[in-house]
Amino acid sequence: MGQKKFKAAIVALERAAQIEPKNVETLFILSFAYAKQNRYREAIAEMQKVVRVNPKYEQAQLFLCDFYLLAKEKQSALAQYEAVKLLNPLLAQKLYTAIYANLLISAAEK
Repeated sequence: MGQKKFKAAIVALERAAQIEPKNVETLFILSFAYAKQNRYREAIAEMQKVVRVNPKYEQAQLFLCDFYLLAKEKQSALAQYEAVKLLNPLLAQKLYTAIYANLLISAAEK
């Protein structure tokens, strides 16, 4: 998708999110659109909304952790892991593996 169309899509998603602020599908897609443009803070904010509206939305929990890692917010990623561990230990293990792998890669790059 061209940059112009992508920006127009984000504007449309932002409008849709204003109209229906608890529509998790819209918020989820908007979060990904922000992440696709390396706008991780905005991606995190939208994915946090998804998790607040539907805390059992496992993909949202997982991607929120991923976005924290992409934003280099490792402490937030670890906090997300702790929150998920209470809800779903299996998903928490996946998050822990992602965080640990990210830490290893970061250490190797130094």
